[in-house]
Amino acid sequence: MTKMSVRSLAIPLLLAAAGLVALSPALAAAPLLSARYDWRYFDTMTEIARRSVLWYGQVPLWNPYACGGEVDLANPQSLTAAPTFLLVLLFGTAVGLKLSMCLYYALALDGTYRLARHLGASPTGAGLAALGFGLSGYQALHLAAGHINFAGVCLYPYLLLCYDRSLRAAEWVVPMGMVAAWIMALGGTFTPPMAGVLLLLWAGAAAIRLRSLKPLLMLLLGVVVAVGCGAVRALPVLEFLIDHPRPPFRHRVVDVSLPWQVVGDLFAWRRFAPVPGRQYHGHEYAARLPWLLTPLWAGALLWIRRHAPGRRAPELLALAMLGLLLSMGQFSPLAPWSLLQHLPVFSALRVPSRFEILVVLALALLSAHGWDAVAARLDLRAGRRTAVAALLLLAVAADGALYTAQSFRGVFTVPLRPPAGPQPFYHIEGHWMTMRQDIFAGRGTLGCDEEAPLQRAEALDVGPVPQERLLDPAAGEVISSQWSPNRRVITVDLQRETWLLINSNWNEHFKSHPGRITKVAGRLAVDLSGLGPGRHTITVRYAPRSFYLGAVLSALSLPLALAVFVWMRWLRRRRGQAG
Repeated sequence: MTKMSVRSLAIPLLLAAAGLVALSPALAAAPLLSARYDWRYFDTMTEIARRSVLWYGQVPLWNPYACGGEVDLANPQSLTAAPTFLLVLLFGTAVGLKLSMCLYYALALDGTYRLARHLGASPTGAGLAALGFGLSGYQALHLAAGHINFAGVCLYPYLLLCYDRSLRAAEWVVPMGMVAAWIMALGGTFTPPMAGVLLLLWAGAAAIRLRSLKPLLMLLLGVVVAVGCGAVRALPVLEFLIDHPRPPFRHRVVDVSLPWQVVGDLFAWRRFAPVPGRQYHGHEYAARLPWLLTPLWAGALLWIRRHAPGRRAPELLALAMLGLLLSMGQFSPLAPWSLLQHLPVFSALRVPSRFEILVVLALALLSAHGWDAVAARLDLRAGRRTAVAALLLLAVAADGALYTAQSFRGVFTVPLRPPAGPQPFYHIEGHWMTMRQDIFAGRGTLGCDEEAPLQRAEALDVGPVPQERLLDPAAGEVISSQWSPNRRVITVDLQRETWLLINSNWNEHFKSHPGRITKVAGRLAVDLSGLGPGRHTITVRYAPRSFYLGAVLSALSLPLALAVFVWMRWLRRRRGQAG
């Protein structure tokens, strides 16, 4: 192996090693779960979806276990549609989610490195940027707290990279759209809207710089690809939000951070604990960058005009400023946060400081330009300059990895194994604090925690009782029933008209054949008035049209988009064009 090839591998190997060290406490506890609130919620949601697929061979559309029954894939917090759900299917919930984190960390490090190189940074500068963003406090504390769908921010660098490439080679709108679809699929109420703000600012800055509308056109095409490829996830969620909108948070007390508090978040060594003088726990104010990057990004801010021409530093400054203003919250009726609260989706957001990720990304990339400006002025021979760069990279890697490892230390301590196969299903009263252990044991729990809007029945039957019964017991008899998450097959012997009560919350997207779905005291029911006396087999299934339409659209869009990308790349190579 030549000396040049060793140097080219050194930084990627350092990034990989730093990521593994950073996540080592989580990997060492791979079979264990966490006692933290959000981890309990996402473990539960993920385990239910895993069972639907592996135990029953069904797409996880309906979640019968939580809260008496609620949507699964259409829940904005669901992780089911993300590619990393395959790791859960292969390795189980506990191990699969930790392997997912490893993958997202790897993507954050690699994506930032590639983006920084694309923006003109040297390999050393790009390595520093990757370590700054990939091992920032934002990912460390949000993921350690259990905000697993916040891992979508790890894809932001790829989003910008693919968009920027599309300005020179239009086919790159395809991977840009696919990355955006992945972010949507991973769920969460914050990461997709923040990605939209990020892309809109970047495209607007490109339109101004190039004095052209092409950047906005590329953005629009990327949105079309994202909606098409991600329709299987996006359409059910959109339908759910329209049917059952989340109450807006703008009428609640909104957190306000002062400018020096947001800047302070860039340095604070926070833990998962309350923050004096702030409304939330430390993970909501997690913007920490490795300390040794401070003189680099601060210097880059001062040197933008003279030392970073053509490297998009002004746009990075604009991104950092927008992130700062959004993170400050509702400090004025004309503040960016206040204005966003008048838009759909954004009106449901409630924690302004989560926009600190935009500051983190911008400053990490500016650190690359800061290093390159310093290195250009170092009066050192090549060997000594390489030694200085290596020491700086190692120090920044150690700082970021140590902070991330410390954030994950002691997080996963709960041994809880799900049963190997299906258990007889019934509801218990339960409690939101024991929701995970109850559901892991195979029981539905009425006492639960859920931020998505719920349609709750006034009362459901608890204990090991039949899950279907006739409203009028004298009108006939339930002979048999077959239960699965999305589908129930019930055989009844009718003597006269009545209603078949299903021990589940109602939802407007259930279908019945024969019979007609109705609601009785909030409970799912089938109106049997159209059936005559005798024995009937009734199939009740959860079948939202939005899913089937989305599945067809995604099944068509994904191969078509990939074919267009490959074909356009082939044409470009044939013509000898770069892109």
